[in-house]
Amino acid sequence: MLSVTRVRKEVLYVAFDVEAAGPRLGVHSLLSVGACALTRECLDFDEYQARGLLFYTELKPTVLEFDTGAMRVGCLHLCCLEEQRLIDARFDPTHVQFDPALVLRHMTHVCEEPRTAAARFCLWLERMREDRSVIPLTDTVYFDSGHINLWLHAYGTSPLGHGGRDLHSIYQGFVGRSNAWLGELPVPHNEQPHRADHDAVELAQKGRVLLFEKLGW
Repeated sequence: MLSVTRVRKEVLYVAFDVEAAGPRLGVHSLLSVGACALTRECLDFDEYQARGLLFYTELKPTVLEFDTGAMRVGCLHLCCLEEQRLIDARFDPTHVQFDPALVLRHMTHVCEEPRTAAARFCLWLERMREDRSVIPLTDTVYFDSGHINLWLHAYGTSPLGHGGRDLHSIYQGFVGRSNAWLGELPVPHNEQPHRADHDAVELAQKGRVLLFEKLGW
């Protein structure tokens, strides 16, 4: 009998994070998307960015519905609001006068078209993947994955396929505790939490430690 040796195909892990106007797909718009390609090297945010391993976009909303709590989180560090919040408290998510409806209307004028951003993401991913298969990574599957899939499939076929990995669950299985928290992994402090590119980098750093160092993938 002939023996068959299975060659393990090289893969590219890509960490994703999104911020949205609320949790409901098709009802609440994406505000921003961040993606970061994992490396076996320990890199910081600036190094990921300088090497072209980081994707980020802030999107024009497709609808103007919102959940106020989600907007207060998702708008904390949006680049498109930096100047406005200095002169008008209605653009400041931490202020009592914060006006989510005003913010969404502003974003329709200054942010990237979702279709254009989706095409730009696909080009970025194609450069990253070379001949490797892509495995998406998230830590909040129920939220992030749905928004990403809806965004990409609305403007073509998603290059991410149907698979993916939930880093949070992998970590719980690794340590054998259902209450384990991915934040227990030793990674640098995130200076801008709830900004999708910074969160994607933090997730990539956690993925590197968990998948490559601890699990030896």
